[in-house]
Amino acid sequence: YLSAVAKHCSALACVPQPVGWCSWYCHGPNVNEELMLSSLGDLAARRESGELPLNLFQLDDGWQSAWGDWVTPNPSRFPQGLKHLADAVRRAGMLPGIWLAPAALVDHSV
Repeated sequence: YLSAVAKHCSALACVPQPVGWCSWYCHGPNVNEELMLSSLGDLAARRESGELPLNLFQLDDGWQSAWGDWVTPNPSRFPQGLKHLADAVRRAGMLPGIWLAPAALVDHSV
């Protein structure tokens, strides 16, 4: 019955939800390039062994240069920028993700 209803309504097939890791629950806002690459290495090894079926690596709060500056990463925490980390995440076979809160800002946000 559901197949017939889906066909009648031209419903799209369900897309598998990502299974991911978020830096907040391990590191809070205390993130930096070295720590994220180390965490990525640990998670990638567990992913490859089959222990964790991860396909998403999300960098949470702490990466930005100011609260509300969702364009510029903190240069002292991420001296090579975020592309370097995102490329490493892709090489590890995962999708890079990033946290932001577009309505949150301070007076010196860009």
